[in-house]
Amino acid sequence: MQASESWLETALTHDRLGHAYLLVGRGAPAHARAFLQRLYCPISCGECPNCYKLAHGSHPDVHWLRKTDKRVGIDQIRELQRDALYPPSESEHKVYVIEEAEVLSIEAQNSLLKLLEEPPAYVTFLLLARRLRLLPTILSRCQMVKIPTVSRTELEEDMRARGFSDEELDWLAAFIHKHPGHLAQIGSDELTPGLLAEARQWRSELAELEDQTLIQALERAEHPLHRHEAILELLQRLPHKRAHEILELALLMSKLELECLADFMEEAISWYRDLFLLSRGQTARVWNVDHRESLAAELSRCRPDHLGQLIADLERSQADFEGNANRQLLVESCLFKMASASA
Repeated sequence: MQASESWLETALTHDRLGHAYLLVGRGAPAHARAFLQRLYCPISCGECPNCYKLAHGSHPDVHWLRKTDKRVGIDQIRELQRDALYPPSESEHKVYVIEEAEVLSIEAQNSLLKLLEEPPAYVTFLLLARRLRLLPTILSRCQMVKIPTVSRTELEEDMRARGFSDEELDWLAAFIHKHPGHLAQIGSDELTPGLLAEARQWRSELAELEDQTLIQALERAEHPLHRHEAILELLQRLPHKRAHEILELALLMSKLELECLADFMEEAISWYRDLFLLSRGQTARVWNVDHRESLAAELSRCRPDHLGQLIADLERSQADFEGNANRQLLVESCLFKMASASA
């Protein structure tokens, strides 16, 4: 919690509480709870009515919004707008915490922006996010607080204490280093030895699915490791696709939620990054360590001179998904570029 001290001290000790903060990092929820505790009971006595209500999630001046289904939707933000018109009932401040703010729909973000521009004096917003995937206008209205990730050394020490083998430890450390936000989605009770075996079993099952069923599995996957394996299975199929099959795949993928497509693009960039590093003999820096054989097979038919440009193109396309570009055409373009990386 050390990283939060400066903004907590500035906001609370010196009476400079802002209207909106964006907490970025996997530890954002814990930092938000620390903020609420300091705001409503600075001594954290654990006995007063405020402490009791915070502990039980029943404080009338604290509203914690979580996504319904796969989005924080516009109806939730409209309800927030109506509620914000009423002053706090038991304190001087009313706080709205929006968890996983990066999955706010575009409509919801635009609706929230109106409130961020002219918020009531007693309102403070805490937007929690793992990634900066919000409209620039939203970002400009928030004070950003970056929550540091756990270092690889700390992670390895914790995993060894839990009984992970060296192979499992290397695999999980590489996965979390690539996607540090995903650790927040894996509960501590799930972070146990056996995850690697589970991922490999899931991978073998995915390999048997037809494209349409594979896309459905990706769409339904809630566990980060399941999404990861489904996306890598798709990427490994691309070099073997004909043009009409890529078009059919693009049509299916264009119907996915924006968050799911964003995950696909991140995984794709990391996959081709690994190929690029392998083509230069930098095996120690590969992230997808449990797919080394597949990466080697792909590299044997890959065009290494195209990989750098492909990665740059995919990174530019990431931003286009957030705009108003034709999603199907954009997916088609990306898939054809990926397929063309193979000779």
